[in-house]
Amino acid sequence: MSRAYYWVATILAVYCWLIPLAWLVAPSVPLTSWGLEIEPVAAWFGLRASVGTAGFGIALFLVRREPPSRGRLAVSVAFIATWLTWAAYGVYSVITGAAGVGLLATVGVEIVAAAVLAWAEFGTRRRAERNAPIADGLAHTGDR
Repeated sequence: MSRAYYWVATILAVYCWLIPLAWLVAPSVPLTSWGLEIEPVAAWFGLRASVGTAGFGIALFLVRREPPSRGRLAVSVAFIATWLTWAAYGVYSVITGAAGVGLLATVGVEIVAAAVLAWAEFGTRRRAERNAPIADGLAHTGDR
């Protein structure tokens, strides 16, 4: 188990669980900071969409103790791809005027979260491969 991956996945899991709670308690906070009108439909959709983020938190929490493996890689890549896609769409929304510049703070969090998880996943994978025992002349990384 990699301590770096464990801590990054744990912190991101907790963060992912806090997002739907924030939408449930104060949906006006992200909407106003993003320059969007506070409408019941927007608040409902934000809460509903944030539940998917909680799902990412559950997946990260479940694989946080795993050594580098295909399963852990799948969870990490899905998280990274989704959060970078959200970030790209956020930038697009600001450029087109659909949202205010306040959304760029959220975009920054999404980029940092994806980058830190990528560092933890791929950095620990490389270290595990370097330190893997050699059998039959081939290094085995523990993929399941």
